[in-house]
Amino acid sequence: MKMVRKNILNIIGGLSDIVLLGNLNAIVDLVLHPEIPYFGMEHLIFGGIARVATILLFTSLVFYIRDLNRSMKMNAQVEKDRQRVIAEMKLTLSELETIY
Repeated sequence: MKMVRKNILNIIGGLSDIVLLGNLNAIVDLVLHPEIPYFGMEHLIFGGIARVATILLFTSLVFYIRDLNRSMKMNAQVEKDRQRVIAEMKLTLSELETIY
């Protein structure tokens, strides 16, 4: 589970870097080649908005994975506690049966 989570976080980090560097590349191209209409200000603005939305999506995915991992640990602890209570109840029941 830890290896899968680590790989997912590495992929998300890599994609975030690509998104950020892509935006920086568009800015550099806009400065170096203002005559090319593809690198217009509208393209830069909408591309930036799309990249910010992508980064927010990846960030929310990271928090979701972290919370999912925390929930799995809590569920495991609850299951251990449940098993312990069941064992104690069985012991108590056997003691009561012995008494009666």
